[in-house]
Amino acid sequence: MARNPVQFQKGLSLIEFNRRYGTDDQCHAALIAMRWPDGFVCPHCKSRKHSYSRARRIFQCSACRTQTSARAGTMFHKSRTPLVKWFLAIHLLTSAKNDIAALELARQLGVKWDTAWLIKQKLMEVMRQRNATYKIGGEVQLDDAYLGGEKAGKVGRGAANKIPFVIAKQAGLHSVALRSGLHQGSYQRLRERQHRARHARHQRRIGLLRRSGRSRHEAYGHRHRRRAP
Repeated sequence: MARNPVQFQKGLSLIEFNRRYGTDDQCHAALIAMRWPDGFVCPHCKSRKHSYSRARRIFQCSACRTQTSARAGTMFHKSRTPLVKWFLAIHLLTSAKNDIAALELARQLGVKWDTAWLIKQKLMEVMRQRNATYKIGGEVQLDDAYLGGEKAGKVGRGAANKIPFVIAKQAGLHSVALRSGLHQGSYQRLRERQHRARHARHQRRIGLLRRSGRSRHEAYGHRHRRRAP
């Protein structure tokens, strides 16, 4: 049996992660390199001439005197959590196959549950925004499902506590795009197409049953059940 290349793809081990991002200085240097790969650019006037305060980790533009940092305007902005813990949270969340609970993340980072929960929510939102930039084309496979727990009232499709979402996969690729909380109009059109497809399949089966002489209950394997008193 052939191995799934997605499951056996090479990842970043925890030892290698600690070697690259084991200190706050290493994480800060990596953040600067990712934000300004070609050198610092002032976000206000786009000038490249600047001075840098290593103690405060502040860049100051020599043209307009605007001060900024590598954290400003990012998900790390105004966060008191050290960058080394942010980077470790990114590694743990993205390398976990079955997600990681906020409580377990708090234990791994050595922070309070509230801090770990907020970090996880920010990271998931960033991944959602990044995933929204990808587009799929060609032959696309679709499937829908509902997310939500048990609640009194209507059950199944259309329940008030159910959130519909659609999974779309481009044929021949391993990447999967997930879209949750569909727009009501798009969701309604999708449900109408699915209803028409089910109705057409049902009508074809009814025609086959009529030609074969069998009843619908015999074909579907339905049995009459007695209701409990």
